[in-house]
Amino acid sequence: MSKPINLLVAAVTGFAAGILLAPKSGKETRQDIKNKAEDVKDKAGEKFDQAKSAASDGYKSAKSGVSDMAEEVKGFGTSLRGSAADVAGEAKKRGSRVANQAKATGKGIKEDAEKNFK
Repeated sequence: MSKPINLLVAAVTGFAAGILLAPKSGKETRQDIKNKAEDVKDKAGEKFDQAKSAASDGYKSAKSGVSDMAEEVKGFGTSLRGSAADVAGEAKKRGSRVANQAKATGKGIKEDAEKNFK
């Protein structure tokens, strides 16, 4: 068994042994058991409420965090698309300039060749 379960079993066994071996009347022992059971029930209810509250807060935090991350990813995607469009536009401009330069260079080479090979 796991450690918490072993601890709980030992605590319950110790409590029961203490109650049964205590020099009290049956009525007093039953009242003690009833009181302890009520205490355990109250503490379990408190712990349940704490766990419920913690789970609710954790859910809200996770939901908020996921929402924030989604917005960041969405913004990054938009930025990336914008950047890709800018890069594509820049590449087109540079490609056009390189093509024009290549044409001018080719034309110059052709003129030089015709002039030199007459």
